[in-house]
Amino acid sequence: MYKIERAQREIMLDGILNPDSNKLESGLSLFASILTFFVVRFPIPAQVALSAVALGLSLVPSEKDILNSLSADGERWLGEMYDFMYDNPQYDLIEIKYPFLQYIDVNDEGEDIKFVTGRGILTKVHSSSGWIVM
Repeated sequence: MYKIERAQREIMLDGILNPDSNKLESGLSLFASILTFFVVRFPIPAQVALSAVALGLSLVPSEKDILNSLSADGERWLGEMYDFMYDNPQYDLIEIKYPFLQYIDVNDEGEDIKFVTGRGILTKVHSSSGWIVM
């Protein structure tokens, strides 16, 4: 959860709010293993950085403000799920349904990108005895 939260924050800061593809690519290289959470087709730091910066440059300030607010809500919730896992070591996996906002690349030149935007629903937890429906 921490990696997803941190990667989303990196994308917002260096992709949307202060577009810098080199800085974002460098920051995302630490989280390459989870980039499929945000993009599907090309989950590599360089492509995610280019897609995020392109999105950031295409948004007007009010749209950036809205996305930043929604993204911050999602990051807080991801942090809560990380805390839940930390506080409950008897669970090794969790299943979550989360709300997200997805930006579609209509020109199909890059990659669609999505952001967790708020509180999700914890649907199942997994322990040594199996899955437990919440």
